Amino acid sequence: MVNANRVGQRFHVGDRVRKKTLGGIRAPRTGEIVGVQQQLNSKKVACYYYQVIWDDLSKTQPSVHAQQALISLNDKTTIS
Repeated sequence: MVNANRVGQRFHVGDRVRKKTLGGIRAPRTGEIVGVQQQLNSKKVACYYYQVIWDDLSKTQPSVHAQQALISLNDKTTIS
C-alpha cells in the first residue's frame, strides 16, 4: 500500500533553514543548504539528507542533517 502522506524532497540548494531544538536553552541554529543526498532505507524508500553550512560557525565544512531535523525559515509553523 502506498503512503499518500509521503513528503518527498522538502528543501533545495540555497534554501534557508533552521534546526529543530528539543527544549534546550540554546538559540535555534540557522543556515543555508548547499547540497542534497538521497539514500534508500531498508524498505527501498528514499530518505533525504541535507548538507548545511551554519551561520554561527566559522568553518566552511557543511554538516549533514536528516530532513526531519530541519525547518524552513519561510515556514510559519512554531515547531521547536
